[in-house]
Amino acid sequence: MAPRAISPASRSGWSSPPSSSPPLLKIVKPVEVIEQDRRIGIYPANEFRVQCYVDFPHPLVGQQQIEIVVLPDTFRNLLARARTFCFERDIEPLRSMGLIRGGSLDNAIVLTDDGVMNGPLRFRDEFGRHKALDLIGDLALVGLPLLGRVEAHKAGHALHTQLVSRLLADSSSWIITTQEETSAENRVLAAASAAD
Repeated sequence: MAPRAISPASRSGWSSPPSSSPPLLKIVKPVEVIEQDRRIGIYPANEFRVQCYVDFPHPLVGQQQIEIVVLPDTFRNLLARARTFCFERDIEPLRSMGLIRGGSLDNAIVLTDDGVMNGPLRFRDEFGRHKALDLIGDLALVGLPLLGRVEAHKAGHALHTQLVSRLLADSSSWIITTQEETSAENRVLAAASAAD
């Protein structure tokens, strides 16, 4: 039998009756990782929102920023089709290391020094969208859907996974909740705000 990842839900002893909504990991305290000019942080929010900034010295990429509330329809329509990318000069070195075995001109954008080998782009900001997709995939290592706002600035897989490790190591930065509980909390807060 293959080893199983231990999610925050299983570590906290959380269990739910079959009729309740699935568990969510809600951020209650900021967690950040900073390395020189690269940084990533996750902050309290009542939705799953990602903001991703990339800056590559290439005429088609440059500076791109995407911010999106991640829902099934926004993921499907705005992110899922964004392809990974690499530079033409890196293809052979990557192949010699046994990497990019599934890569093709259909599922990856190949950048030349001043253009793209296999255009057109699917989105004007496809590079930023793909980095947001990478970020969401790496955050799935948490083991539960998130309620939090993630800001990534020039971050990559290494910083993403450092954030996940730091987040899971600090159980005071999150709670296990459900969408039902979060919705009820929001109704109470809205009613209190309206009464003021």
